[in-house]
Amino acid sequence: LAELVETACAALLTSVTTTPVSDDNITAALLRQAAARLQINTNGTWVPGSPGKLGEAYGIFTATQSPALMAIEEVNSAEMRGDSENPYVKGLWSKGFGFRLLSSTVVPYDGAKWTSGLYLRSAFIAGWNDRTMVRKLQVELATQYILYNNVGFSVLFSERCVPIQTTTNGA
Repeated sequence: LAELVETACAALLTSVTTTPVSDDNITAALLRQAAARLQINTNGTWVPGSPGKLGEAYGIFTATQSPALMAIEEVNSAEMRGDSENPYVKGLWSKGFGFRLLSSTVVPYDGAKWTSGLYLRSAFIAGWNDRTMVRKLQVELATQYILYNNVGFSVLFSERCVPIQTTTNGA
């Protein structure tokens, strides 16, 4: 159920009307370009590292792009981030990006490019025909959960999402 919902949301990255930023792989320059475009699209009401009026930004990438993301020095270097925290020890590795880093296995791939994205939560909207229902069923020693979910997603504000297209996955 969770993967189906995540797949539906990630598929929206390919349908926003904002012009994507692209490169062969995830680089610091590419992430800075996407963040700058998001800041321009929101007329400066969102800035990297600050939730502002529009809330926190999210960056969603495929798990195979992690090596390229970890190679970005300003993310892994406390001196370049301007703090003394070790991201590997405290689990704050995504702090250096200026947005919350999400890793997913359902990032859209069309055979030629990956479409990741940097977005604000308000870029998308979800709607339910029926709320998610969960039923518990006990069969001898096994417990089964039956879930029903009828939810749809749509793009609400295209300018609050910047698609990031790469041709290599970093694996």
